[in-house]
Amino acid sequence: MGSAWAVLPYLKLPTADAEVGNGETEPGVALVYGRPINDDIWVEAMLLFDSLHNETSGREESLFGGIVLGHNVNSTSTVYAEFLVDWNRDSSGDIPLAFGVGISPEIMPGCALDFETLIGVTEDATDLGLAIRIVWEL
Repeated sequence: MGSAWAVLPYLKLPTADAEVGNGETEPGVALVYGRPINDDIWVEAMLLFDSLHNETSGREESLFGGIVLGHNVNSTSTVYAEFLVDWNRDSSGDIPLAFGVGISPEIMPGCALDFETLIGVTEDATDLGLAIRIVWEL
């Protein structure tokens, strides 16, 4: 397999309670470039545009960029490490940078769960972020 480009729309649904989530639907879209390094290791670069809920102004558009290095553990599971930067236009200090690790086990052909933990690297980054995603091929 060779390199590939993808445009991936996504939608965060308000499934968490007030202690964990913000109770808002937040759409976004990602432009992703992926390339295999060998049969089991791959790299992706991505640019993400999010429309996030903001308590003061209602909505805030954010631009994120990321690099992911992944390893296919077997035919149904992948582990990965990610660096993610947030180019929020309102940020006045350090650029928020986070490091994440995750695992994506396939639960049925074409559908996987993705579990990721993100840890803030710079002072302006969120200290800890947890994500559970459903990823499926259309």
